[in-house]
Amino acid sequence: VTGDVQVAKPLDRERYPAGVALYVLAADQAPSPLQRHTALCTVSVSLLDVNDNKPMFHDMHVHVSQGGAVEVGRVVYRANATDADLRGAAEITYDLFVDASGLFVLKPTGELVIAQQLPTAASMSFYLLIRAADNGTTKMFGFQRVVLTLGGSPMAGIQKPMPVKISVDVTENSLAGKLVSNTTHWAELAGYPDAIPVNVTLLQPASNGHQYFTVPSQLGGQLVTSSAAIDRENISRMVLSLRMDADLLEVSTFFEVHITVLDENDNSPTFERPTYYGASLEGKALGGSPQVIISVTANDADAGRNGEVTYSMEPGTLFSVDPDDGNVTAVGTLVAGNRHTLEVRATDRGSGHTSLSTTATVNVLVYPTTALVRIAVPCTVTVDNTTSHQIAAVLHKLGYGNTTVFIYDHEHILDRTN
Repeated sequence: VTGDVQVAKPLDRERYPAGVALYVLAADQAPSPLQRHTALCTVSVSLLDVNDNKPMFHDMHVHVSQGGAVEVGRVVYRANATDADLRGAAEITYDLFVDASGLFVLKPTGELVIAQQLPTAASMSFYLLIRAADNGTTKMFGFQRVVLTLGGSPMAGIQKPMPVKISVDVTENSLAGKLVSNTTHWAELAGYPDAIPVNVTLLQPASNGHQYFTVPSQLGGQLVTSSAAIDRENISRMVLSLRMDADLLEVSTFFEVHITVLDENDNSPTFERPTYYGASLEGKALGGSPQVIISVTANDADAGRNGEVTYSMEPGTLFSVDPDDGNVTAVGTLVAGNRHTLEVRATDRGSGHTSLSTTATVNVLVYPTTALVRIAVPCTVTVDNTTSHQIAAVLHKLGYGNTTVFIYDHEHILDRTN
């Protein structure tokens, strides 16, 4: 009513760095909406920065290892934090907030320098707390914990502790509580001294799979399967993130556990169709390559030999199926007018008693040798109980004499003449 533009909720400059645009519509109070006149204007609002973000380190906790000489004046680490605010509020200075040894100096620009001669030792570790302060009117602070190891051979020469990568296998459908990996040797991989107590925490995963595993405290921090069943056909690889804390050393190490799910033969082969329809000429199968009446196909979702399929048929019939490609052929004498209903079995190659199978029905119609004409219709047609008679009438006019017409798709007989 008054035209005043007010803020409805707090605005964050870091979320809208370019400001916000508003569209204001003014309308007069004519009694009829059709008689009213309006005007539209754009209001551009620039957001001024306030110091509402503290300095942030990329890593809140780092382990720095420096080998070689440890002479006074050597720079052993460079702190680096960022601030999302603008201008002075984003200018950062550093100071050494905690240094029980008193042997180091942190310059305002972030260089950590050896200030005093260090004791002679093969390797020494120091625990420091660095503070980063912005230059806002009301200062805000961020902190970083630094474990500094000097002397001896450098472990990696990097400031960010890289996660230790471990690869393990687990079989799908494993029962809850199955041991996936014994974490007692992880401490050795992390370089912790013997007998140092550690705590292992399962973090949010680097990828999927967090719900399938747990680290029960009563089992001493071992990584085991949870009650959620793992289905390899839905998820075959996972990456878990874990953290190992050695509280006595005030050190943490991160682990990436790469899990490969091994296949179990828990899927039966599945035919593309439950019922197949084919046709064959009458007579006896001759030598050479037999005519393929129909080909059946089954697939298995399992992996390896568990997913390989072979085909079979009960012996003693007039037909045979190729065990590898599923081609159904005639091996006996077929009589015109007969309809044969066959059962083809698809079996996977799972070892021993774990082999699984399923069946499909194959219907074969036998036609006279002199009367079979196949016509493929590459379009959509409508079939009713008069269609076959209409086709028979056309064939009669073309000189085929009396004919029997079957109309069928890949699954069903749609219509036939008597």
